[in-house]
Amino acid sequence: MSPSFANAVFWVVVVCCVVAQAALLRSVFTVRPIQRPTSAVGPLAPVRQGMELLWAVVPALALAGVLWFTWRAMHPVVTVQPAAGVTIVVAETRP
Repeated sequence: MSPSFANAVFWVVVVCCVVAQAALLRSVFTVRPIQRPTSAVGPLAPVRQGMELLWAVVPALALAGVLWFTWRAMHPVVTVQPAAGVTIVVAETRP
């Protein structure tokens, strides 16, 4: 697979994941708590909304980590070691 095609596929996947996570987070914030009958013990809406938010944010963070490690695997940092007996001189220039 060519690197440019792999980059294109990666960014398409990133956009799809961002759109899906945005929809999940939107649904967590816009859903109204279920109205319980008056005979119920008490409302559970704040706890429920907090748990729903947790279950929406934790996978988003995990997915961000997976995407970051995927990007790093696709673009490894290459370090060049000089050959034996070769001296590298770095000159600093100031204006």
